[in-house]
Amino acid sequence: MINVLHCYKTYYPDTFGGIEQVIYQLAEGGVKEGIHSTVLTHSPDFKEEVSILDHHTIHRVKTFCEFASTPFSFKAVPTFRRFSQSTDIINYHFPYSFMHLMHFAADIKNFQWSVIILILLKKDFA
Repeated sequence: MINVLHCYKTYYPDTFGGIEQVIYQLAEGGVKEGIHSTVLTHSPDFKEEVSILDHHTIHRVKTFCEFASTPFSFKAVPTFRRFSQSTDIINYHFPYSFMHLMHFAADIKNFQWSVIILILLKKDFA
């Protein structure tokens, strides 16, 4: 089984948006291929640190503060470091500036990781 860690600044049920839907589709779509997905996200207020949404796991860290739509958390780096030790692939979903800090502060090496960038073009531009 392949373990995938999705990192993004928010996730269900705190926010409902396009990137959250992409993460959900990737996580649920991989189930039939033997891929287990975990989402690491920030939350200003939550009852459960760990929850299950359909077939994937969500881990939330408490948001300490937010600046320029970027949540910050003291617990995010050690939590990320712990998950990265048992993860095969990390998907960083943009925009999420704090992920750079998490990645380098966790000092993970020899790791396969990917960056997911969604590019939206105006209809008349494409």
